[in-house]
Amino acid sequence: MSEKYASACDDSDCECRRDPSWPDNLPCRAGISVRKKAPPEQCCDECGRDTRFGTGLFVNRLPADIGYICPDCSAIDCDRCEEKIALDDDIRPWQLGLEEENEFGDGAFFVHEECLTPEEATLLAEQQEKEDD
Repeated sequence: MSEKYASACDDSDCECRRDPSWPDNLPCRAGISVRKKAPPEQCCDECGRDTRFGTGLFVNRLPADIGYICPDCSAIDCDRCEEKIALDDDIRPWQLGLEEENEFGDGAFFVHEECLTPEEATLLAEQQEKEDD
């Protein structure tokens, strides 16, 4: 590894410094030693993170009022476990063929596949099998 990529960036405006999840001992994303702050129209409207190409947030960003919403901010809470569900990974009652019901029996509406009851998981598998035919 070359010397310039061996340590984290010194630029306080760099995304690797503004993103609290970015480990201090890693170099900047894409191996650049200095990355200038993104213009507002390229940042997440919710958390302010850079969503430009090369940040890892570009592909799954969603258009918003000023700029975009990053995938983390667009995730929704599971009604059963309170963990975040990535966009389009949630299971809703209608996906199990429960089209006349607006929610699951326990009042949940957005759930992880892992949070389905055994009966609900069976219904989901049956629905997916019907779609495959």
